[in-house]
Amino acid sequence: MRHCYGFRDPGLESGHKRMRMVAKKQKWVTEPDVDPLTSVDIYAKQTAVAHYYARGFQKEVERQTGKLINLDFVPCYAYRPIAAEDEDLEGFCGEQFVSGEFVKLTSNAGFVNREEYGGHAVFGSAFSHYTFHYSSGALLVADIQGVCSGHRDDGRKGRKAPNREDENRSWVLSDPQVLTDGVSYQFGRGDLGLKGMSMFFKSHKCSWLCKMLGLKDITNIKRPTAQLYFPGRHLLSQQK
Repeated sequence: MRHCYGFRDPGLESGHKRMRMVAKKQKWVTEPDVDPLTSVDIYAKQTAVAHYYARGFQKEVERQTGKLINLDFVPCYAYRPIAAEDEDLEGFCGEQFVSGEFVKLTSNAGFVNREEYGGHAVFGSAFSHYTFHYSSGALLVADIQGVCSGHRDDGRKGRKAPNREDENRSWVLSDPQVLTDGVSYQFGRGDLGLKGMSMFFKSHKCSWLCKMLGLKDITNIKRPTAQLYFPGRHLLSQQK
C-alpha cells in the first residue's frame, strides 16, 4: 500500500508541455525493519523487470497470433534526497499520471479478476505465466493492475484464438510485484517467493493464449521442494 501525491519533474518535460506525475511512498516506511530508500529502489527495479518482459510478451504474442497488443508498464523513477534540512525527508517513486479507472487484474497471492475485466485478465494472467516460463522459473511478475481500455467482458467464452475485440484493448500497467525463487533476487516483503508462484498456478487456468504461446506449467519447470515417503506405498502399487 502506498500514499500518492501529485507533483512535477521539470527534468522530464520537453518544451512548454507539462507532465502530470504521481509520487508514491510506502505506508510502512516508519517500521524499523524497512529502509525507505531500499523500498524505493525495489519498487523501481520491479517496474523495470516488468517492462522488460512486457516488451518480449508483445513480440511473442504478435509472432504466435499475428495480433498487435498494447500492454506495457508506466516508467518508474526513483527519487532520493541529496541534501535537506529535514532529516526525515525520504525518497519516493514517481510515475506519469494515467487517467482512467484503475483496475486490479491479478494479485501476488492468486487472485484473478474474472468478472468485469475478464477479457483483459486473460492477457494479464498469460503475461505472468510468460514471465515464469521465459525466466525458467526464476521469477514471476504478478499483481497486474492499471488502466485498461477497450472491450470489456468476463473472458469466459471458451475461445481458442484471438478475435477483433482484442485489437481494441490496451493495458497501461503500474505497481507490479515480482515473485522470485529466492536464489538470485528478492523484491521486498511483497515477494512471496515460491509460495506466491504456487498460489498463482493454483488459481491460474491456462487460456487459449497460454496454449498458443506454448507456456509450461510450474510442475514442468520447478522440481518439488521436498519428497515424502509414505509407509505402505509399495502395497498401493501392487494393487494397481
